[in-house]
Amino acid sequence: MKIKRSKFLQLIREYISHQDLEDVSQTAHLVHMGQKRRDDTPYITHPIAVHEITKQYYPDDPAAQLLALLHDTIEDTEKVGNLSKSEAYNMIQASIHDPEALAMINHSLALLTHDKTVPYEVYLQSALYDELAGKVKISDLIHNLSHNPSHRQIIKYKTAISNVIIPRHISRFQLGRLQSILSRK
Repeated sequence: MKIKRSKFLQLIREYISHQDLEDVSQTAHLVHMGQKRRDDTPYITHPIAVHEITKQYYPDDPAAQLLALLHDTIEDTEKVGNLSKSEAYNMIQASIHDPEALAMINHSLALLTHDKTVPYEVYLQSALYDELAGKVKISDLIHNLSHNPSHRQIIKYKTAISNVIIPRHISRFQLGRLQSILSRK
């Protein structure tokens, strides 16, 4: 018997606990410890903001909310040298207790981890096609564009968004917010 993805997500929601959120938050804090954003604020403020944006548009999707906190962990883990990618990965595995939710989040996290040899638009389209990764990626873009973006970032994101297909699982309200921000830049 094949389960529809929406039904699968509903089942996952029932199994993700508050403890998972605490554990994932601690993992994100540890991975990003010592990292700074361009404006010298602690880097952890970014995944927290992406989590809040995701929660605003997808309040009934705790898997997307957990992924939002983790979205930069593998990509950024070795920038400061707190942990190796392997150590960060193992911490993530220990942070989420439901095996099905963990598998889904691992898959989406891999899609959000940008291999710099892949053109940005190809990476973005791949992330957007995945339901969890797509929701979080749009939240990530909203925060990046709302938080003192460089001219280069603005051009990169505007160009990429105009050249990809936005799947239906992205909230039209979330997409409207992104488009509103881009129109002001």
